[in-house]
Amino acid sequence: MNQFFYRTGNLKQLILAAFLLALFFTAGPAQQPSGNAKAVDYYKLGSACADADTDCQIKNFTKAIELNPKYASAYYARAWAYDSAEKYEKAAADYTRTIELRPGDENAFLGRGRDYYYLKKYDLSLADYTKCIEINPKNADAFYNRGLTYYDLEKYDESIADYSRAIALDPDEFDYYYNRALAYEGKNEFENGIRDYTKAIELKPDYADAYNNRGLIYEKMKDDKQAFVDYDKAVKIEPGEALYYYNRGSTYYRLGEYDKAIVDLTKAIQLDPNRADAYHNRALAYDEIGENDLAEADRRKRSEIDKKHP
Repeated sequence: MNQFFYRTGNLKQLILAAFLLALFFTAGPAQQPSGNAKAVDYYKLGSACADADTDCQIKNFTKAIELNPKYASAYYARAWAYDSAEKYEKAAADYTRTIELRPGDENAFLGRGRDYYYLKKYDLSLADYTKCIEINPKNADAFYNRGLTYYDLEKYDESIADYSRAIALDPDEFDYYYNRALAYEGKNEFENGIRDYTKAIELKPDYADAYNNRGLIYEKMKDDKQAFVDYDKAVKIEPGEALYYYNRGSTYYRLGEYDKAIVDLTKAIQLDPNRADAYHNRALAYDEIGENDLAEADRRKRSEIDKKHP
C-alpha cells in the first residue's frame, strides 16, 4: 500500500517584535556637545530620509559619525538602517559601538541580539537578550525574542517559559501566542498548542497560518473533521497559497471525498508545480476512483521532481 504524504514540517513564523520603537529618538541629538552641530544636522538629514531609502540614511548617519565619532545615537540609527538593508554584521557592529558609548541602552542589546539571531550566533543572541532583560525586566520583546532563539535551539521548555513571561507583560500580542503554540507543538503538547492558536486567532482572525497550523495539530490528533474546518478557513482567507489547498485536499482524501481531494490537489499543483507530495497524494486519489492512467502519470511526475530536487 502506498504511503500517504502528510504535511511535512511546521509553518514557522518568526516575527521579531518591533524593538526599535525609539528609533532615531533614543538619546537623541540634544545630548550631543554644542561643538558638533554639523553632526547633528547630518543626523537629522538621515532621520528625514524615506523609510525604505537605507542608502540615504546610512550616508548621512555615517557623515554624522565622521564628524563626531562618539555620537551614540548616530551609531544606533545607522544600525537600524543596516538592519533594514539586511546587513546584519554591520548592524551588530554599530550596536556594539552604541553599547560602548551607552552601556545601559537596552534597545541596543535587543537590536544586536536580533542580528546575532539572524547570523545564527545563538549563544551571543541569548546573552544580549538576557542583558536586555537585566536592564529592564519588563521588556516583553526581549523575553519574546529570547524565546524565539530557544525555539530554534529546540529548547522548548525555555522557549515556552520566555513566551509566557512576554504574555504576562503584554497579554494582547498575537505573535507571543502564535509562537508559543509552535513550541508546545514541538513538545507534542497538542491541547496547549490548540489553546494558543485559538487565542492567536481571537487576536488576529484573518491570519491564515494560525488556522493552518491549528489544523495540523488536529490532524496529528486524528481529528480530520476539525482539521478540515481550519484548512478550509485558511484557503478562504488566502486562496493563493498552495500549502492550504494541499492540506485541505489531503484531508478530503482521508475523509474519503476523492473527487474533492483531486480538485484541491490540482489547485495546489497549479500554484506550486514542483510540489511532489501533491502529485503523490493526487495519484492515490486517482487510484481510489479507478483513474489508473492519471495516477501513473502523477507518479512519474513526482519521480521527475524528486530527481530534480533530491
